[in-house]
Amino acid sequence: MNLEHVYVSAVAFLAVFVMLSTLAGLMSLLTRAFPGKPPERKPPKRAGRGSMGGAEPELVAGVIAAVTIAIPGGRVTKIEEVK
Repeated sequence: MNLEHVYVSAVAFLAVFVMLSTLAGLMSLLTRAFPGKPPERKPPKRAGRGSMGGAEPELVAGVIAAVTIAIPGGRVTKIEEVK
């Protein structure tokens, strides 16, 4: 391997490293100077009391899909929250 290629590769690596470090520092300064608003804490939305006990629709769909895969022909009739 030619020694010139090693030097060019080392200089290119250092140039990229310095550039990325500079950008990371700039991003850090910008996020400290202009912090975003914290997200509002909202209570989770509840579905109306139906046959699935008011569970979130995403959870109901996941449970039904899991039962359908695990037990072909199986059916979910009731989902209850255990406290």
